[in-house]
Amino acid sequence: MSRSFFVSYVLGRVLELRFTIQHSFYIFTLVVSENMKLAVFTLVAISATVVDASLHPIIAARRLNLKRQDPANVCTVIPAQTITVTGANPVELPAVCLCSNTVDAYADDLGLSEAATAEISRDLQTDIDDSDTPCTAPANGMPTCNDDECDFACDAGFVRDGDIRGWGGLDYEPDGGIDCEPEAMSTLPSPLEPDDFQIDSMGTTEDMIRYSPGGYHPVTLGNILHGNAGAYRVMHKLGFGSYATVWLAQRTGPSAEFVALKITTSENQGSTEADMLTEVARIPHRLERSHVLTLLDSFEHRGPNGVHSVLVTDVVVPLLALNPSKRPPAWRRSAAHGLARAVAQLHAAGVVHGDLHLGNTGIAIPQLSGQDPGDVMQDLPAYDLTVVLPVNAAHQTPSLPPYVVAPCDLAAYYDKVAGDAKPETKLFDFGNAHKAATLPSRFQCALEACAPEVVFALVVEQIDNPPVELPADIWALGATVYEIFTGSSLFHGVGMSGLPKSMASMSATLPPAWKALWDSASRPCASPDAWWTERRERLRGACANDRDADALLDLLKRILVLNPAERPSAAEIAQDPWFTTSGKGLSLCRPSPMLRTSHVVPHLS
Repeated sequence: MSRSFFVSYVLGRVLELRFTIQHSFYIFTLVVSENMKLAVFTLVAISATVVDASLHPIIAARRLNLKRQDPANVCTVIPAQTITVTGANPVELPAVCLCSNTVDAYADDLGLSEAATAEISRDLQTDIDDSDTPCTAPANGMPTCNDDECDFACDAGFVRDGDIRGWGGLDYEPDGGIDCEPEAMSTLPSPLEPDDFQIDSMGTTEDMIRYSPGGYHPVTLGNILHGNAGAYRVMHKLGFGSYATVWLAQRTGPSAEFVALKITTSENQGSTEADMLTEVARIPHRLERSHVLTLLDSFEHRGPNGVHSVLVTDVVVPLLALNPSKRPPAWRRSAAHGLARAVAQLHAAGVVHGDLHLGNTGIAIPQLSGQDPGDVMQDLPAYDLTVVLPVNAAHQTPSLPPYVVAPCDLAAYYDKVAGDAKPETKLFDFGNAHKAATLPSRFQCALEACAPEVVFALVVEQIDNPPVELPADIWALGATVYEIFTGSSLFHGVGMSGLPKSMASMSATLPPAWKALWDSASRPCASPDAWWTERRERLRGACANDRDADALLDLLKRILVLNPAERPSAAEIAQDPWFTTSGKGLSLCRPSPMLRTSHVVPHLS
């Protein structure tokens, strides 16, 4: 790389370009390897300017080295801005490389009225005419870079899969990409290992090494993501899982509504979760409110690690975080009833959840809509941030966020605003959901709620992706209700390989497929009466009288049977007398002494 290129870059920086602190560090490190005097000169230039994360260092290289390919088609960098449109809400636009011959189509793609589209088009054309920051955009509207730029940007770690924004008609993504030559991309660092970071978040956040191509999208607080139904500003962290991070966000429009953003990993971008939620919402129900997570918007977002699916939903607090075994029995019974209704909703639409367990069950916070946004943010805990600082500076690429955020304690906020309100159960995480009589796109089964027929297929028949049908959800429903009340799983301490034997001991009869596994001499000792007696004692400890415990035990005995064909439907379960009875003794139950750990990290896979 030529030293003249660095000198021109530094001069452009001194004149007017603003840097982020992180990218300034990269440039400084890179220049030191060339010339110490030039490094000092660069550091002085960086320190003398205003820090602003809205522009990218590669723009400086463009300003000094790019020429417009077609004089008749002017292409310039338009900074992020909010445009006031007559008769419509203000429109927030990201920074974009826009050309005069695509500005009309870009404005039209925003989905506004004809008059508003024409007004925005005129404003953007004026911006193009007035801008002095050229960029190169080929026919599809996406910027490319010449050899010098790619060498410079990729060697510095600036470019992975998209650092300057461009627009390609209907393929518009707020975070478009610069495509470097293969030889330039080959200089990028190898995948990171846990020991490659200076600071460890100690398990309070997602794994930092997953911030790589195909993995998590690097989110920073205050980021604005543009969807099909509006724009959303990231305000706090709600949770994380193997396949996604979840964020508390706020609509940027007048409503300032709080929503949840689930941003999948790039490798999981093709998830059918949005399709399944849409399918369930399409089927009318007679309930006062839906007990399935409400899908408000869904779209794709392009970032340095690839293309990510984004789901916008209502905000729920995970039931685990609410420590259900500490709640009054009537509250727990209401939460369990809502879960049964949620499964009934799913099954009415022909959808199998496929991964139902306590961790995928939550409680809605309808009170959130009536709160002042400023008060909400003040009431949430302070941010718990861990700086993402690789040991090797060459690893500090745009694939990594500047920091990772621990999920906020939404349960404490719920208790403050909900008071004694009846819980509104919501079933979420539909990453494994699929239509009945079809295989899931990826198999996942929580040990504590895995149905016997699924366990048998996995352990005995050695099927990697076994069928998961409606009755499997019914078993998981019963296992989850049991856990809500006792604070313990049905087969606590038993691993997957030991489940068939443990399950066989709870029933006097075995399904046909199971009978071939053991002959009369080798079958595990069946003691269903003793097994259920032990479970009743645990249930009885959560209530003040025998009637409530017996009614719940009778319901669970109907649900938790080995033969899937013998289980009741979710609709039948939701009508069980135990849910609807409000007898005198039922309100006198005392909390179970078996308490959950008070700190639970909410998550979505």
